[in-house]
Amino acid sequence: MIIKLLLKEYLYKVIFYILLLLFFYYFYLKVKQAIYQNEDETKEHFQDKLDYSIEYVLNEYNEKEDDIFDKEYVDLYDIAYHDFFDVDRDNKVILKYLPKTYQNKKDSIKIVDAGCGVGKVTQKWKSMGYNNICGVDFSKHMLKKAESLNPNIEFIRGNLVDPKLFNPKSIHLFMMDERTFYMNHNKDMEKMIQNANQWLVDDGILVVPIYDKAKLQLASRYYSTSYIDHLGVVHGFTYLDHFSHDCWYIEDVGEEKSDILTLYFDKFTMKDGKKRIKTTMFYFLPKNEVYDIILKNGFEKVHIEPICTQIVGGYELAIFKKKKNVASVSEIQKANQKNIEKDK
Repeated sequence: MIIKLLLKEYLYKVIFYILLLLFFYYFYLKVKQAIYQNEDETKEHFQDKLDYSIEYVLNEYNEKEDDIFDKEYVDLYDIAYHDFFDVDRDNKVILKYLPKTYQNKKDSIKIVDAGCGVGKVTQKWKSMGYNNICGVDFSKHMLKKAESLNPNIEFIRGNLVDPKLFNPKSIHLFMMDERTFYMNHNKDMEKMIQNANQWLVDDGILVVPIYDKAKLQLASRYYSTSYIDHLGVVHGFTYLDHFSHDCWYIEDVGEEKSDILTLYFDKFTMKDGKKRIKTTMFYFLPKNEVYDIILKNGFEKVHIEPICTQIVGGYELAIFKKKKNVASVSEIQKANQKNIEKDK
């Protein structure tokens, strides 16, 4: 009798575990189906695929598109990347190395968020009591979204390569947002650093996320997962309420193949099966070359914080201080000669 009861109890357990395994296998198939629609999707990686024609976009806004980010993409981007985990972590590091005088005079110091996007960083600094903050971006659609989310913050459209964008020695803290620096060619990268030096006050602070191309990580939120497709490409995958978001990097494969040009893809799959893939180009210079550009253009290192689990991460949060101008020997001699002449 006891043996029968034990066998019966054992049989129930076996049935329970079989049902549990079947449940997890069903869940695995559903997730796999959401990620891999079909093997031909890889072909879509090399184009900016719209479910609506470009004419639809142009007619809706009744204006000529001169923006690499259209409104539909910006709305999707805001949902997919609307997480402040990375911003909060970076801010803790920056605040730690921010001069005490800046922290004690929040209303008087000027802060610029360069490549502000939809305004996540500006929003956080505003909430910390820094009222003199400005977000700048080249995308008008990103700025419209930022302004709608943060009407109490100043946003301007401009190119960081333009030296007239800000007045000389008018900024105390200049922060490059995410991969803004890498959306530019080599020469423009150096111009941006030179401009930042001119715009910053003496001892002003420059913050640049510096990426190592060999260690790029992918995630749009801190809870995103990752997988490797059948071509060996690493993806970051996030399942949200209304759509799934997939992102990945592929090195340039075009006719003008470049060692530093890398294509970044955002793929949005809606519940109804519609898809949108957006391609963005990044120029990832070797890390040591980026540091050379910054150091030779009037900055000195304050701190470098390795960030290995950040959103679209794998970068070093590099904090620099503008060097004070030191007069050369010839300048000192000229000034001394002028004083001698005045005394005569």
